[in-house]
This record gives sequence, C-alpha cells and structure tokens, in this order.
Amino acid sequence: MPASADGPIRLSSDGLTVSMPTPVFREREILIERLEEKTAVLQTALESERLATNELRLQIQIVQDLLEQERQASRDLEAALLRASFSDKLKWGGWGFLGGVLTGVAVSN
Repeated sequence: MPASADGPIRLSSDGLTVSMPTPVFREREILIERLEEKTAVLQTALESERLATNELRLQIQIVQDLLEQERQASRDLEAALLRASFSDKLKWGGWGFLGGVLTGVAVSN
C-alpha cells in the first residue's frame, strides 16, 4: 500500500510532488470539477451580461441622440415663433400707427 493511502498530506523535499490519502484526493478532484463547472456557468453569465450592457449602452446613445434632436427642434420652433411674433407686431403695429395718424389728420381737419 502506498504511503499516502492513509497518512497526512505531504510535500516532497524537492517541492514537485504531493502525497495525500486517496479519499482526500478524490474529494479535491470532485471539488475542482464542481468549481470548473461553476466557473464555466459564471463565464457564460458574464458574457451574457456584457452583451446586454453593450445593447443598453447603444439604446441609451440612441435615446440621447433623439433627445438632442428634439431639443434642437424645440429651439428652432421657439426662434421661428419669436420671429413671426415680432414680424406680426411690426406689421399690425405699423397699420395701427398709420390708422392713428390718418384719424388724427382727419379729426384735425
């Protein structure tokens, strides 16, 4: 029977080999296999999360671009309305002034 069948875990003097009881070795192998399986599952989940994150970043960028377009359209509309309002004030104010002058001339005659 090998020395490691029922003894403690030992490292060789050159540090290249380890001796351990067979049941301990089997338990560690099972643990390592489980950890490797869990690692594979976690890596798959991580990749899925990265893809979802990239998709969300793209969607956020699209929404930000659309928001900026809406803001620009709002600024353009506001400027157009101000120009139209000023133009209307000049036009109707001019007609009012002219009407007032004509009325004043007619009354004074």
